[in-house]
This record gives sequence, C-alpha cells and structure tokens, in this order.
Amino acid sequence: MIFTAEQIAFWLCIGVLAYVYVGYPLLVHFVSRVFPKPVTTGEIEPKVTVLITAFNEENDIRAKLENTLSVEYPAAQARDHRRLRRFDRWN
Repeated sequence: MIFTAEQIAFWLCIGVLAYVYVGYPLLVHFVSRVFPKPVTTGEIEPKVTVLITAFNEENDIRAKLENTLSVEYPAAQARDHRRLRRFDRWN
C-alpha cells in the first residue's frame, strides 16, 4: 500500500491531535502515579501588587481607584505603592 503525501500529512495530523488530547494527559497521569509529589496545604496569602492601566478613563478612574483601595487584604502582604506614575506617549 503506497501512501501519498496528503495521506501521510493527514495521518500525521491525526496522530498529533490524538497525542495532544489523549496521549499526553495519559502520560502525565501515569507519571504522576509513578513519581508522586507531596502536596502541602495551608492558608496562602500571596503578596499582591495592583497595576491599573487607563486610557481615556476620565469618567471612571476615580471609582476604580476607590474600589481598588477599599479591598481588604492583609497589610503585610499588600505592597503599598501609592505613587501615581503617568506615562504619556505624546509627552
């Protein structure tokens, strides 16, 4: 049986799709069973920095800033960068 280039490309694509959607998840599952890693659990509160990008937001920026500053998050975990930096591409 002789395959044409189109048939080879077709079956190669089918094989890649099968690997992506079936083969790789099965491989990951079996590797996780053979080499398990312990999972540590606990309360996690990562450090947070909020970056607000705004363009033509004169009408809504005050509400956004007030909302962002009113969020309750542990002070030790929130980085306080209350500096206004303005970057204009025209200036």
